[in-house]
Amino acid sequence: YFRFCVLLYCSSFVTDGMNIRLVNGTGSCSGRVEVYYNGEWGTVCDAYWDMNDTAVVCRQVGCGEALSVNSSGHFGAGSGPIHLDNVACSGSENSITSCNHSSSHNCGHGEDAGVTCAVLTKPLQRKLSVQTQTSQSSATFTLAVDTSDQGQYSCDCSYQRSSSSTSSRSSTVNITVGKSTKHDFIISFNSNNGGSNLRPPAHSGSALDRWTAISFLNGFSTVPKIHLTKVTLPTPRISLNPTEEISWGERVDITCSVETQFREGSFTLTQSSGSLRETKRGTSVTFSFLKVDFVHEGSYFCQYKTRVSSRDFSSPQSSSVKFLVVVNLLQPTISFSDPDGGSHWGPQGLEVTRGYSFSIICSAQPQYRGGSFHLEFSGSNIISINQPAVNHSATFFFHEADYEHQGNYSCVYEVTVSSRTFRSSNTELLAITVKGTLRNTTFIFTFILQFEQKTVAEAKERFQKQNKTKNAKKKSTENSQKHKNKSKDWQNSN
Repeated sequence: YFRFCVLLYCSSFVTDGMNIRLVNGTGSCSGRVEVYYNGEWGTVCDAYWDMNDTAVVCRQVGCGEALSVNSSGHFGAGSGPIHLDNVACSGSENSITSCNHSSSHNCGHGEDAGVTCAVLTKPLQRKLSVQTQTSQSSATFTLAVDTSDQGQYSCDCSYQRSSSSTSSRSSTVNITVGKSTKHDFIISFNSNNGGSNLRPPAHSGSALDRWTAISFLNGFSTVPKIHLTKVTLPTPRISLNPTEEISWGERVDITCSVETQFREGSFTLTQSSGSLRETKRGTSVTFSFLKVDFVHEGSYFCQYKTRVSSRDFSSPQSSSVKFLVVVNLLQPTISFSDPDGGSHWGPQGLEVTRGYSFSIICSAQPQYRGGSFHLEFSGSNIISINQPAVNHSATFFFHEADYEHQGNYSCVYEVTVSSRTFRSSNTELLAITVKGTLRNTTFIFTFILQFEQKTVAEAKERFQKQNKTKNAKKKSTENSQKHKNKSKDWQNSN
């Protein structure tokens, strides 16, 4: 049987006699790796620099899990000597100097190595409760949280046999901390090699307002360390460009972004009421619909997801953006034509002579193919005449103007886009007044008048001919009588 003692503390910086620091990063857990040796700070060359090396550095400086490897002077070029080259850690070492490495180098500061680690949150800077118990090969420790510790956690456990010896790190279990939540864990110790295993048993008991842990005592000086990494992802931001009303066929961009140290994740954009879903990697990404259609309209939200220590974490959902897909038709135009010249502008506007033909032309800007025009008329009754659009216009022809055509006219353009029908606004009104005599009646009157005039002329000519013939006969009779009188006078004289 062994005696176990419980003591828990967390440290924000770990040292093993070799000073180390991270420089020029975004916080205390990222930056260029520098070590202090022979009285001066120097950098580490990035030859063979990998995640195992990064994990050792993150653990050595008291940060969380290794998130990414940084090389080629990612955090800027250092100055001074380059202390280490060809570092080759297995990942279980407690310091970078414990790893295989070379003190000589052929590097420049453009090859300085760096790391990005998870930031340890909710550090416990005080000693907590201590308890002892006896066990043959294992013991149970309990950690419980209050509501202020709400979040997602992972934990691991390690212990030291002496001040200069540290066991291998235990396995890891994942927990989610909630209100009045209690978690019991069993640590099993292997006395042969100093290893330890961590496994969760069934939950029992009520929530405790303290953290507890156990350590293995067998005549050695031991201090356990519990390292907690809280992965809390903030709510992402989402923006829409252009406005909330998008014209059919135009481009729309939705941008999702988040500020976090966990930069190896991805965004998923989800349509709230539809089936559209798209994923892109990065902490600031833009999802684009190059030619928006009606299936794209609706509400969207985005969510950031990342993986830390073989576990997936998700941010809260962003707020929603919503847009509608619209078809904004331009107002068509209306015009008038009179091929027979039977119209003029009078004091009341356009006047068309009764019986003459006229046309009304509707036209629109070439926004969409096809469609149709509606000629709407309001006079003695209200009617609407339809014609298909040809080259974005339509002509409505009236053979003979009559009083029933007198009134106000306007055009409306209608088109179907992706199974939806849209109508333009009405044109300005075109007022037409029908006046005057029927064209055909005027022709008849003219014909009759011409006919009568011709008849009178012919009658006059006949009358003149008859008078001329009568005068000729009268003159002939008179001449004949004169001749008879002359003959009679001659006989009398003889």
